[in-house]
Amino acid sequence: DALGDRYSTYLDVASTNSLMDDVTGSFSGIGVYVGLNQDNQVVIVAPVEGGPSEAAGIQSGDIVIAVNDTNIGGMSLDKVVLMMKGEVGTKVDITIMRDQKLQTFTVTRDIINEVTVSGSILEDQPDIAYMRISKFAVTTSDEFIKLYNDLAGEGFSGLIIDIRDNGGGEVNAACNIAQLFVPEGPIVHIVDKHGKTETVNATGGQVKVPVVLLVNGHSASASEILAGALKDTQSATLVG
Repeated sequence: DALGDRYSTYLDVASTNSLMDDVTGSFSGIGVYVGLNQDNQVVIVAPVEGGPSEAAGIQSGDIVIAVNDTNIGGMSLDKVVLMMKGEVGTKVDITIMRDQKLQTFTVTRDIINEVTVSGSILEDQPDIAYMRISKFAVTTSDEFIKLYNDLAGEGFSGLIIDIRDNGGGEVNAACNIAQLFVPEGPIVHIVDKHGKTETVNATGGQVKVPVVLLVNGHSASASEILAGALKDTQSATLVG
């Protein structure tokens, strides 16, 4: 409240541990990406593909109203996430608003081992590769490099990278991916509370094919670092 920034929040020990679990790409929970909409409501950005929430019927755009009959209005996003997480095999009721109607879904928590990068050569345009980054976890840059090399073996002359609905995550992962595209020079400047600036520099991108980066209103945090670096260095065309 003192900062006047709805995206800033205090993290206690439990919240910090939850965040660290999240960026490792493996945790026990219901398998959703969440964010805040313009009305400061907790919204489902996307269910994790193949996860328990998707199986239960929860969809992108659902507004979370309650968790286990506890109204979450006014709670921080981190607290709501903690309420959704829990031991494998336990159940949690998620009440959502969809099309102005309340619905409650019972979701069985499970281990969420996220594959954060997916993609393929487009069937109808075999000279174009498509790669989607769902979030930035510790494993994401390795996943990206491996898939990129696999697709490059098939051959393509243009690349689409999709970071729509990617709310961010591990900053180093975004910088490592930017290294592939950004020519020699700065990727991002990080300024601490004392005004000291740390610059992450690229050594010269190896990817030389044309790149389009897809973004939307839910592309945030580490996604914005990647998008800003690629846009400012003319390494990609942003769409969205």
